Amino acid sequence: MRHILCLATGASALLAVPRPLHTRRRTTTTRATAITDEDPPPRSVAGTAALITGGAVGGGFLAVPRATRGLGLGPTAFALVSAWAWLGLCGVALAEGAVRSTEAAHDRDDYVDDEGLSVYGVALEATRHRRRKRVILPLSVMCFCLATFSSLGAQFAKSRELLGSVGALLNGVPAVTGIALTAYAAAFAFGDRIAHRIAYACTGTMAASFLFLVGRVAALPKVAATAPTSWRALLPSPGTPWAAAVVVQILCFGDVVGVAAARHEATPRRVPRALILGTVVPLAMALALALASSNLPGADPLSPLLKRGGMDAFTLRLFAASAVATTVIGLLLAASQLLSDVVCGFVGWCSERDRRIVRALATALPAVGSLGGDDAFYELLAFAGAVPVPLLYCVLPPFLLSSLRRRKVGRTTLLPGDAVILNALKLAGVAFVGTNVLVR
Repeated sequence: MRHILCLATGASALLAVPRPLHTRRRTTTTRATAITDEDPPPRSVAGTAALITGGAVGGGFLAVPRATRGLGLGPTAFALVSAWAWLGLCGVALAEGAVRSTEAAHDRDDYVDDEGLSVYGVALEATRHRRRKRVILPLSVMCFCLATFSSLGAQFAKSRELLGSVGALLNGVPAVTGIALTAYAAAFAFGDRIAHRIAYACTGTMAASFLFLVGRVAALPKVAATAPTSWRALLPSPGTPWAAAVVVQILCFGDVVGVAAARHEATPRRVPRALILGTVVPLAMALALALASSNLPGADPLSPLLKRGGMDAFTLRLFAASAVATTVIGLLLAASQLLSDVVCGFVGWCSERDRRIVRALATALPAVGSLGGDDAFYELLAFAGAVPVPLLYCVLPPFLLSSLRRRKVGRTTLLPGDAVILNALKLAGVAFVGTNVLVR
């Protein structure tokens, strides 16, 4: 199943590689680098942190009990905190790259709103007039497609599981079809404003239900630990999903770094604080759920809540539905926007009909991938966190930032430690992805 999804998304990414920015005609806005009356009012760090928290918390949190099962409290805390710190430093590196890219665009007087704030935009600036562009730009698009479609497939698979017996009919096709149609309608049928309001409402429901969920999970009957704490469980093993990859996917927030950089364009030094504050909440949630579910029996420690029925099952389904909805809406909007842009820029298909086709494919492909098996949710999360997500948000940012600094592109420095931290991030990212590829 994973191979089918990889081939489909990889082929779509290769066929839809956008042309470099300077070959497209775009409407630009000339602005000075210094703050002027035209600059937006300063945004609060707390508001940006709230947006980061909402973007980071999603349906993947349902995999926390299984990913940390059998590790022990020490290794679990180490894995979660280490992943959070690694992702945080890589997020600051990406934010600095985005800020430097926009500063360079200001200096050239060819600034485009929001251009250069994503990994792809930073890659455009870092590889400007260089041959590596032909490798890095397709790689970034392919990683985005693989990460997005794998995450969407995982959310659809979890939704099918939670529907219970309905999802077992005809290999789950009717259930997944209904889920995909509902997701498509929520993201596209009513416009972006309504889609965002639905996501905001689901975020509030998710936060409220999570507190009750942790309490109910903590009250479940535990079993005595049959094995001592083993740090070896943090290491990958052939043929099984690596728990560390699932943890990275759960805590990853790279897709909202561009939002933070855009909100604080006039005061970029606030971005690291917003990233830290916004990601502490998901870390605390993951730690709380892992602690509450420690020593629960079974392959999926949350399954007893569904079997109990009543308020326990309702709370779990409510949290899952709201978490999945926020994740799916955000991913579908991001995927459709990027794919529509690259198809328009490369192929020339720019009509509203073409955009609807892209949206339908962005929904249908991961829906098909979610039918791959009973364990599709966990397998897809593990795949996304093993290769495309760390490649996109943990490997590329330090390399791109290193290129920008070496060429003296931009002026703002957000990531401390000079070359020492950058080299450490490069080594950690390459080692993580390389280990996953070699072992699995």
